[in-house]
Amino acid sequence: MQHKADEYAKLGNIRAIERMHYAGLGIQALRVAIPTLIVCLISAHDFQMMLNAIPQVITKGLQIGSGIVVVVGYAMILNMMNAKYLLPIFFLGFVLAASLHFI
Repeated sequence: MQHKADEYAKLGNIRAIERMHYAGLGIQALRVAIPTLIVCLISAHDFQMMLNAIPQVITKGLQIGSGIVVVVGYAMILNMMNAKYLLPIFFLGFVLAASLHFI
């Protein structure tokens, strides 16, 4: 399946490709602006009530998930750097964090 952008590129229609890029940027801007607007329109008290209504099992799961994302990110960086000599320090940091109840 061929995309419109491919057709425009083959034809050398730079303006059409430029419009497609701006349309994509506009959609990304709305993705951020709409939730921000909604949060701004809600009072702090109502927003706090909504956050308190989220069950603890969900918030705890999100905390654990966010910690896992950080660990995987660091592991990917170490893997890309191919720095095997840093692995003991990396694992020692996690052992210390767990034993000192940082996690």
